[in-house]
Amino acid sequence: MGAVDILFLQCLKDLKQLKGEDWLLELFNNSIVNLATTLAEQGKNAEKMTEILQEQGLIFLSPQLKAQSELFKQIQNDPNVSSLYKWIKDNIDVKLHSSPEFASVLTT
Repeated sequence: MGAVDILFLQCLKDLKQLKGEDWLLELFNNSIVNLATTLAEQGKNAEKMTEILQEQGLIFLSPQLKAQSELFKQIQNDPNVSSLYKWIKDNIDVKLHSSPEFASVLTT
């Protein structure tokens, strides 16, 4: 990870600490910042990017990556389709259910 990536992540962590997750998420969603392109090298690998965002406490900025990570863990724990459906209803934000990104998460 380059110096610019480290600085960018540190700025996000500082903003989270100063203003809170909800404020930062709203600001981030209203911006044109794309994590995958901003963290270019890590953006090429979703697993690596998820790991970095989790380590930095910033995974909430990418609900799709968070959902993918949690869904993978759930499938490993209990691959039963009925249980998985119930888990998705109980744990995944309803806003994600109709997004193309979430459909992609379910099929990959």
